[in-house]
Formats: sequence, C-alpha cells, structure tokens
Amino acid sequence: MKKRINWAWAAVVVSMALGGTHAFAEDNTWLSDYPAAQAQAKKEGKLVLLSFGGSDWCEPCIIMRKRVFNSPAFKTYAAQNLVTVDLDFPQGKTLPDALQKQNLALAAKYKLTDPTTGDIATVPVVILTTPDGTELAIQKRAFLLPAEFLSWAKSGAKKAAKSGS
Repeated sequence: MKKRINWAWAAVVVSMALGGTHAFAEDNTWLSDYPAAQAQAKKEGKLVLLSFGGSDWCEPCIIMRKRVFNSPAFKTYAAQNLVTVDLDFPQGKTLPDALQKQNLALAAKYKLTDPTTGDIATVPVVILTTPDGTELAIQKRAFLLPAEFLSWAKSGAKKAAKSGS
C-alpha cells in the first residue's frame, strides 16, 4: 500500500511537471471563450491579449508561459490592463468542436493559417487587440523575458490610446 501511494504521488508530480502549462489550466484568469473576453474587455475598459500556441508540443510556447505569463510582472500588468485569451492548438488532446472552430477562425482572421491546409501555420503568436478585435500589435515569436513583453504591450496600448480605441 505504501509503495503504491509513493508511486501515485510520483505520477502526480510528473504529470504536473509535463502538463502544468497546458491551456493555462492552473490560472483561471485566462479565458478560452473569445466573445466573453471581448465583452469583459469592453465592460472593464481593457485590451484583449490573444495567445496562439500549442500547449503540449510547442516548446517556445511552453517556455513563454512559464517565464513570461506566470511572472508576477505580467500578472500585475494583465490584471490591470488586459483580458487574456488562450487559443490552444494541442496535438495530444482534442478540444471541443466549438473551441476548435473558434480558434481556427481567429487564426484565419489574423492570417495565421496555412492557405493550403487551413491549419495554424505558426506558433507562438501573441496579438494585442481592442475589444472589437482591431489588431494593435502582433508578435510572431516567443517573448523570453517579462520586460520584453511589457514593453511590447505598453507600445500597443499607446497605439490604442492615440486612436481613441
């Protein structure tokens, strides 16, 4: 019995280490419902941050989530300024049909899909938008440092302020 419990705990630890970054499961501030995120951003006067990634296969995505999106600096900035949306394209699990369709439609809207297959062409991609979906800034690579992200996001926010969005 004692050995089984130890193995069970080992399995939990390994599972958390490998799967803890999937779809921001540990962080309930990330939404997957884009229309709900837009409504929340409009109501709260915030911008929308779209994060396109592969939670179970894209190493740069996983690193960005750990180093940037889980950092205190990001969490503080996001809580005050952003509604965050996780647009996941996993390979080892199946998302509900409606979520798959939404994520692909958003990838197509922002021209991130392969024209021949219709699948997402590149990840990670981070896009800052107004609540109505107007693109303010796009980054087609992983941010490696929280400061790098914050500089980018603040630049996009200034663009929104200048345009009156």
